[in-house]
This record gives sequence, C-alpha cells and structure tokens, in this order.
Amino acid sequence: MTSGANGKILINELTKVGDEINLKELICEASHTKLIRKAIFSNDEKLVIAGGEESIVYVFEFLETKLKLLYRFQHSQEIMTITYHPSSRLFVSGGSDQSMFEHIEVETVLHSKLIKKEKNTIRELQYSFDGELLVVAIGEDIVTYKSDIMKE
Repeated sequence: MTSGANGKILINELTKVGDEINLKELICEASHTKLIRKAIFSNDEKLVIAGGEESIVYVFEFLETKLKLLYRFQHSQEIMTITYHPSSRLFVSGGSDQSMFEHIEVETVLHSKLIKKEKNTIRELQYSFDGELLVVAIGEDIVTYKSDIMKE
C-alpha cells in the first residue's frame, strides 16, 4: 500500500497462478491533502488507517473499490507512525508532538485517549506478535512498554 499527497491511496495486490504473477492496482480516493507517512490495514482487513503531515489520523472502511471515511482524529503535529494491536480493534498513533494516542472503535464510535507523552518525536511503533509489548522508537532511543500502559 502506498499513498501520496494527491488524496489517493494505491493498494497493490500480487497473485500467483502457476508461474504467472499478476499485479492488480486499486486506486482509492482518500481525504488527505498532504503526505501520508503511514497507512496500514486492520487485522481483519476491513479498515485502512492512515496519517501523516496533516496531523490527522484517518480511519477508512475498505470497500474493494473505494475507501469510505469513518473517523478522523487530530494530533497537534504531524503523525509519524501507526500500529495495530494484533488481537483487537485497538491501534496506536504517534508523532512529532511526542504523543502516543490509543484509539479503539466501540459501537461505531472512535474513542481516543493520550496514553504517553515522550521526550522526543515518536518515529515508529510496533506491537509484539502476542500484543503484550509495544516497542517505541523515540529519537535515538528504543523503549519497550507492556501493553497494560493502555489501561492506566
């Protein structure tokens, strides 16, 4: 999945039949007008979450040929990274405002809360495969948190 500042997200699908490899490109209209830094699928591949220079996390429903905007969440500065929890509808966004926000959809409402304020720009977030740990790249440091920071 790639995206640009033209309001489109390009989703590439590779399929292999025998020795033949096919590439299917799907261009979806999105709502952003500036560079997207990160775009990911939810675990069930029903949602696409994207964020970047606009400082907005966009949550789209993926509808085979288009993206339908469901939610928007405003950070105070640009979004650098987004990661999805491996076993739930929870995802975390982080950015140059040194903030990590937890987001979860409950009964068609996106609930968001500040879970951690760091000392530097959050460059990357990634959950462990079991979802117990969250690795955070902050400036030149790498920090690991237990997922229970979400419950504080």
